Amino acid sequence: MKVNTLNLVSREKRKAVLSDLNQARKERKQKLIASQLKEFQEEGKALKNEVVITAGKSILGTGFLDIEDIVETASKYKPVIGIYFLILDKKVVYIGQSINITSRIGHHFGVYQFDSYSFIECSAEELDLLESIYIQAYLPPLNGRSPTGKVTSPLSAKRIIGMAGKA
Repeated sequence: MKVNTLNLVSREKRKAVLSDLNQARKERKQKLIASQLKEFQEEGKALKNEVVITAGKSILGTGFLDIEDIVETASKYKPVIGIYFLILDKKVVYIGQSINITSRIGHHFGVYQFDSYSFIECSAEELDLLESIYIQAYLPPLNGRSPTGKVTSPLSAKRIIGMAGKA
């Protein structure tokens, strides 16, 4: 004779067990539906992407790059530490330092007026000294000024000259 174990427990306990089973079934069903929906959306995206790729090739012809070509010819990103020079009409208008020059120049876009830039790489330990030397040597118009009108930099011109005498 087969015994139904649910008959051996209280009615409340049976209700709780059945409720838990129903809840677990609902959750499994919801996960399955969510998974199927995600698959359907992915297939739709892939189809849309293929249509856009075909349209891009039609519009751009040989100018359309395959994803493999883009990835294969990619440059490695490396933050550059150094001193940068913002230039306007072939004149240095601002000198700065950064541990990530590309990012820093991007922050200056729209703040300072410049049409090109140049930079020199250096170690983080050299930043203050090199920035100071270039600022004090070239006195760019957009760098900060003290209340007396002197160009400010991490190291003063007097200190730089004193360091040169010790070298």
